[in-house]
Amino acid sequence: MQIQQNQKNYLLLITIIFLIFITNFLIGLYFQESTNGIVWVGDDATHISLANSFRDNGNFFYDFYTGRETDYSVDEIINLYPDDIERPLIIKGPIFYTLLGTIYEIFDVSVENESFVAELLNSFLISIFLTLLLFLLRRIFDLKIALISISIAIAIPFIGLNSARVFLYPLLFVFSICAFYFSQKKSSHYLLFGFFVGLSHLTH
Repeated sequence: MQIQQNQKNYLLLITIIFLIFITNFLIGLYFQESTNGIVWVGDDATHISLANSFRDNGNFFYDFYTGRETDYSVDEIINLYPDDIERPLIIKGPIFYTLLGTIYEIFDVSVENESFVAELLNSFLISIFLTLLLFLLRRIFDLKIALISISIAIAIPFIGLNSARVFLYPLLFVFSICAFYFSQKKSSHYLLFGFFVGLSHLTH
């Protein structure tokens, strides 16, 4: 009986994630189309390049001057760019680029599909975040308030744009909401809370 109940709970969870994912992805596509795909296009290209830098070179460096990833070592970067603001190099938190770059490598994603795969990943991450938020709000308040809150969250343009663009925020949201789950005053939760907070900081 307990096994059947657990199976029903897992099926419900998967159904909720799927429905939120489809809704969120379609809303994201709407925002993308309504802005003609020009919202923060530079950010999209940068994040994809950093993911490719991890896939190709094992680092997270991106040269703004050439518009490409670079295989410079850390020591070479320090020597080449001590104070050169005319040729900035961005170094970001590695978690998102490790995840996206690994997906690119595993599925051998072509250049033409890089943006779509990244947007699909972000939409899935936003769906996970909203699902976790739903259960957290239900635990704190009740199911009615949780459903209303999630409905409002899905309609927020920022959430929709994060589903249709290549941003770091969705993964940051997931780790942050996971940390909230372990913010209770239990000694066994302190380590997990710190773990997810640390992952959050390494995401952006």
